[in-house]
Amino acid sequence: MKTKLPQFIPLPFKPTAIRSLVLCASLLGIQGCASVDAGIEKNNAPVINLANSEQAEPSKEVSEKTDSVIAAVEPIHNFISDKRLTAEQMFMLLQAEMRLKRGLTGQAYQIYYQLAEETQDTEIAKHSFNVAMATFSADNINEAVALWRKLDPKAEDAWRASFVLSLRAGNLSQALEEWQNYADLTPADINQDILVAAKRAVSGMIGDLVIAQDFMNLIVERYSQQWASYLGQGMIAAAKKDYPLALEGLNKSLSFDDFEERDQVYTLLAKIYLQMGQYQQGIAQLRSYAEKNPEDIELQERLARLEVQAGMNADAQVRYQKIVDANPEQYSAKFALALLQLENKEFVPAKQAFTELLEIPAYTEIGNYYLGYALQEEGRNEEALQFFSKVESPVYQTDALLHQAEIYFSQNEKDKAYQSLAKVDVSKQANQVKMLLAKAIFLRLEDKYSEAADVLQQLLDVQPDNQRALLEQANIFYALERFADYETNMQQLLHLDENNVDALNGLGYYYAEQGINLPQAQLLIERALQIEPDNFFILDSMGWVLFQQKRYADAVPYLEKAYAVKDDEVVGEHLIRAYWMAGMKGKAQALWDEFSERFKKNQEFTNLQEWIQKGS
Repeated sequence: MKTKLPQFIPLPFKPTAIRSLVLCASLLGIQGCASVDAGIEKNNAPVINLANSEQAEPSKEVSEKTDSVIAAVEPIHNFISDKRLTAEQMFMLLQAEMRLKRGLTGQAYQIYYQLAEETQDTEIAKHSFNVAMATFSADNINEAVALWRKLDPKAEDAWRASFVLSLRAGNLSQALEEWQNYADLTPADINQDILVAAKRAVSGMIGDLVIAQDFMNLIVERYSQQWASYLGQGMIAAAKKDYPLALEGLNKSLSFDDFEERDQVYTLLAKIYLQMGQYQQGIAQLRSYAEKNPEDIELQERLARLEVQAGMNADAQVRYQKIVDANPEQYSAKFALALLQLENKEFVPAKQAFTELLEIPAYTEIGNYYLGYALQEEGRNEEALQFFSKVESPVYQTDALLHQAEIYFSQNEKDKAYQSLAKVDVSKQANQVKMLLAKAIFLRLEDKYSEAADVLQQLLDVQPDNQRALLEQANIFYALERFADYETNMQQLLHLDENNVDALNGLGYYYAEQGINLPQAQLLIERALQIEPDNFFILDSMGWVLFQQKRYADAVPYLEKAYAVKDDEVVGEHLIRAYWMAGMKGKAQALWDEFSERFKKNQEFTNLQEWIQKGS
């Protein structure tokens, strides 16, 4: 069906100004289409400026990503010199170009489309498609690409655009045949055509990857003997976050003989293992290939990240060091290496790396922050303050201010500490939470428990499920002997996370210390011990709750193990009592002799001495 020209007011035109038309030859160098989405383009010419487009937002049928298709190609021919256009058509073409420059893409498209129909010229049809894409109208785009294919059945770009449009319309069988036409026309290997299908399906169907997956499955059925079919399956499944299926497809592709894109497969595998949290499995599969391909920097970095997540920091540090040695400008690797060095307290090389990163604009802010952090760790507080004060980015400024406050507080400059906290931008909830938590900690350290509890309540009013704040406030309630509030906070923590070790142990020990709910206390502590079997606090709690139940012999092994981990005075006191009550008075006396001199000023040991003298 022929599209009607819109009614518009003709622009002023003087018949004598033919030379002006010739000077406008650049307007008549018709532009073409590069690709239907952000894949591998066939030219690097600038795109049409859509800043003043008649339609600011795309229709629901067409993604904004179609903006990337409107790329220009070299001028093809001059219609005036070839005398292929009538004077009326030349005038229409000029009108269309001027409307396009003014951002009136809808009007421009209709003129181009009518010209393409009238002239049956493939280049005008191609340009008509470009402009249709700029209108973000599904009807215009489908109309234009259909005409382009009709006039130039061997235009591979037209078929490539067509199969993506059919996918978006949900017409899988049509999309498959249009892709097949595209694949038959291109000189590329079929595997490359399949990868084009997978990439276009992912980017074109980002809102409905089920259709993309179904489309790829049809290609797999047709080309089951091609490695790219399974790589494509894996790519789409990964985009859909169906990671088990993605691994299946990617590993199937690796069963084929060597192909150039194996690096893409391994890089995507690394990403999937990171997202699945299967760090050891990822390392096991990727390490051999990575060792044989040290030049694959992206894979090396992802493997190093897997090693960090798996707790293999030493291996990750070696790998990052190799990357940086071979590629000094690989700043992401240099930054990650510096962080590992900082964690290992290797301050000299870490500071050197952060200093070098200061010269890179993208890393200046974070370089200042971590230089401040490293210097603070070294105890060089005045220098640390200088670097923290240079941090201006909102991303890092809050943490920099908190570190400044921490330094001032440690130097007994408490007014400056609170002033630093006051500078935090609390318009963002995350910043407000950090500031209130720091303020509460400072108040607690000043023994201002009631004020600290109030500040933490302000935090909990903003973020009721903040577990750190609930725990901090619970400990303050305990110090204030507000035991009912302490119990409430601990129970809320367990409601939020039934495996919260601090809450399990804290509430269980509280019950044991009070001599109440002892069976429940034992259950709580046993659960904590299953999670952290070597935690000396929990071992001590377990021994103490058994002691409170008069199971003295059962208590001794737990208290001995706790004491072996750390000869803490509280644990020592509990162990002496357990030895004594279990009839091991010789062991009790020996431990008493060891501790009586060290902790003679400790009131608990004075009480213990009185307890023993009374015969318990």
